[in-house]
Amino acid sequence: MDSRLTKQRLNDHFGYDWMKYIGLIAAVVMLLSLVFTMTSPRLHKGRVLEIIFASQHGVYPSDLNNFGGAVLGKVNPSDSKDSQFEVHVNSYNIGDSQIMQAYSVRIQAGEGDVLVSEALITKTYIDQQIIYPLGDAISEAISLGNNLFDTESADSRRQFQNFAGKTIKDEEKLIQEMQDENTRRLHYQSVAQQLNEFFSENPEYGLMYRRGEQWNEVGDGETIELGEEKLWALSFTPMLESMKAGGFIYVPSAPTEKQLEEGILEQAAALMSRKRDNGPYFYESLTALLHIIQAYGPAAG
Repeated sequence: MDSRLTKQRLNDHFGYDWMKYIGLIAAVVMLLSLVFTMTSPRLHKGRVLEIIFASQHGVYPSDLNNFGGAVLGKVNPSDSKDSQFEVHVNSYNIGDSQIMQAYSVRIQAGEGDVLVSEALITKTYIDQQIIYPLGDAISEAISLGNNLFDTESADSRRQFQNFAGKTIKDEEKLIQEMQDENTRRLHYQSVAQQLNEFFSENPEYGLMYRRGEQWNEVGDGETIELGEEKLWALSFTPMLESMKAGGFIYVPSAPTEKQLEEGILEQAAALMSRKRDNGPYFYESLTALLHIIQAYGPAAG
């Protein structure tokens, strides 16, 4: 049998089987992509602080990168020097039905750490238990700063490794990480204390609400038991003019009646509940609110 490889035979082979080769190449590319994705270094889910701006009217900072960078500058110093710590800022014009659909999927999946939106939307998410009470988060962060790890205590070392979710055999590294965590806790205790003092002196900046109020008012007949009145979010209403002048948000000079009904003048910043279950990296979210207050609040220059 003549089995010589000739040009004609190659042409015939590829002429009949070219689809198989394209499929094989595509499969190899997909396999390599999967391997690189699985083996590449990943950020710990707590090492990213994501701030979501969601407005029916496109109300969000004109320069999201600068805002994210400013917030990053206020996180715990050891975190900000960590190349794996990032602040992501994303915006959604949820007046667009398609964008609203994509945004809703993310929110229902528990993504995001800080939500900036109309107060009406914030209250809806409070009723759905998507928002975490800001007052509770502030109190917890203050208490956390009083619960530090003792590098000399064997029990404390075990507690830290349980907290960190890993075993650290190198003693020098263990002590350093415990000290870093103590520094972090004291930093966010300070942030929380500043917020606590601010809301005590400026209660009009706090969005106070009883969970279930809005649901029971506009719902389809099904009611839920009202919760106690709590501080749920930072209200932008008292600093709206400062925010407009600083380019932080865009609000038309003469809002329509529909825009007013939808709460264009009543914006708020709140913490997302799912981060509370994410272990050690919840209180970083407070830095975003502190930055907004310092930049546009009553003491802003």
